[in-house]
Amino acid sequence: MQPTTDRSTDFFARRPLLGALALLLSACGGTASGTGGTVRTDGGLPADAGLKPGASIEDCRTPDGLRLCGTKVQCYAYGPECACEGGAADPVNNDPGKDRSDPELGICEGINALVPEIRYCGWCLDGEVCAWGAFGMRTQVCVPEAVAQVAWKNGYGALFSYADGAPYDGTPIPSAAVCPPPDGDLELCGGDCGGCSKPGFYCSGRSPIHPLGLCTSDERPACSSIPGGQLLVMEKQPGWRDYQPRVCVRDCPRLAATVPGGAECIDPQ
Repeated sequence: MQPTTDRSTDFFARRPLLGALALLLSACGGTASGTGGTVRTDGGLPADAGLKPGASIEDCRTPDGLRLCGTKVQCYAYGPECACEGGAADPVNNDPGKDRSDPELGICEGINALVPEIRYCGWCLDGEVCAWGAFGMRTQVCVPEAVAQVAWKNGYGALFSYADGAPYDGTPIPSAAVCPPPDGDLELCGGDCGGCSKPGFYCSGRSPIHPLGLCTSDERPACSSIPGGQLLVMEKQPGWRDYQPRVCVRDCPRLAATVPGGAECIDPQ
């Protein structure tokens, strides 16, 4: 669905999930699994296969088996055990990407394993963060938090931010101590509180500041067409990236006050 009326329509317009990036690198093996950042494993290789001398497995490999590599990274080395790919095509923006081997920062299993489908920042699933130009990609896409964690350990944390726009600082995304029930048009979610109860909705925006995400959807009517509707947007602090998740709700001022970490209301245009 393409945007037709106002800013809320543009935000909720469908973002294509690109099957072209789901191709697997046959040299690496492995399978796709998980949610909030679908990734491939390392094909059953020993965890230290291809590891540079003195490098730490814990600092270089995610629990899902994605391994960090690159010419300036003291992790895994380009070779038979590590394809070390950086760059990715972006058909939506007609960007062929760099698609090169042995980059400054790469992934042994390949970029298609890191980003099997493109979700742009502002539409990240629960457990994902935003990568800004990381791994040679010239677009901003959602990746698993675990990937940002190992990149941060190796000095590349500045290339990532949390799903609410906060700069990534290595702090794991926490789970909220209390899980509130749905309230009117607002449902908070994520972590131990689970996903969204409404079909077609997904959880987005959790960070150390916002331990609960917003249940939102790519397919919603223009907020201006809903009587009393306003956009409830996660609160942004100075220095944050400008892609906060949002949802159209009625009774927005009351509901915004219940969002841990803060939220604000914006009139639809």
